[in-house]
Amino acid sequence: ILHYMNGSWQRFIAPPSTTLFSVAIASPAEAWAVGENGTILYFHNGKWEQVSGSPTAQNLTSIAMVSPDEGWITGGYDFLHYSNGTWQLVSKPAGAYVDSLAMLSAEQGWAVGNMILHYSNGLWQPVNDPTDSLLTSVDMTSASEGWAVGGQCLTSSNCPGTILHYSHGAWQVEYTATDYLNSVAMVSADEGWAVGDNGVILHYSAGAWQPFDSPTKSYLTSIAMVSAEDGWVVGSISYDCGFFPCYTTILHYMNGVWSPVTVRSDISLRSVVMLSKDEGWAVGLSGFTYSPYLSILHYQNGVWQVVTSTVKKNLRSLSMVSSNVG
Repeated sequence: ILHYMNGSWQRFIAPPSTTLFSVAIASPAEAWAVGENGTILYFHNGKWEQVSGSPTAQNLTSIAMVSPDEGWITGGYDFLHYSNGTWQLVSKPAGAYVDSLAMLSAEQGWAVGNMILHYSNGLWQPVNDPTDSLLTSVDMTSASEGWAVGGQCLTSSNCPGTILHYSHGAWQVEYTATDYLNSVAMVSADEGWAVGDNGVILHYSAGAWQPFDSPTKSYLTSIAMVSAEDGWVVGSISYDCGFFPCYTTILHYMNGVWSPVTVRSDISLRSVVMLSKDEGWAVGLSGFTYSPYLSILHYQNGVWQVVTSTVKKNLRSLSMVSSNVG
């Protein structure tokens, strides 16, 4: 685990030695991280500690904290709820597998994966899912409107993407893309973007999704919009690079055009967070060409630069409290 403070990323020793998939910051002094085999870590009093007696052995892949006192974890086929100082398994529909979680409040939220689940009145319940696609990302603009994206691989080379829209109390298929979609980000209820495999970029405007000119065929994994006029997309030419170069992909949206940004790195970027139009961070999986200690990029003064890390680890999740803490 890396902690950004006083202008540098520093390694925090965190038990146990296991792969972590997601991190959530509850406050500048409190954070949570989850990972393999039911691992839950808690940061407080300046150190990370493993939560004893995790109620599951499933790999935990997503965490969302509504407040320092309440949150949710999903992983595999399990749901965990944090309340009254403990994490507990909660009931959910049989066979539900979750990839993305969006909590609107302590009383309401959505989860998507192999089905769509709605949290209300203290229960997770399935709602009508108009597609067979696996949904990978959900973004709610309000309690009454939201979007989810994903796809379905019919063959190894045919993986059409799907965009669902939640409105008037129901989810409906809004658009079918040529390629699998990995991330969606709404600037407002009237404008948004979705990105995915083979460089696909879709733009939502004037009530419709349309393909947008893309300068790449890379795998696009994460998008962060600063405003309707400014945004960033990250990814790489290969999703899992192994012993081959990843060739980092970064696209910048400005003046109505997505343009590639040259960065000397081979990080397969998985997550991007923009603090403002002038500063942001991106993390990912380091490839073979350069040092495996280089898996963090920092955007400042108009340039993305590789940040040297003391940790030889691939990074999958990023959360920033402010420009000084993350």
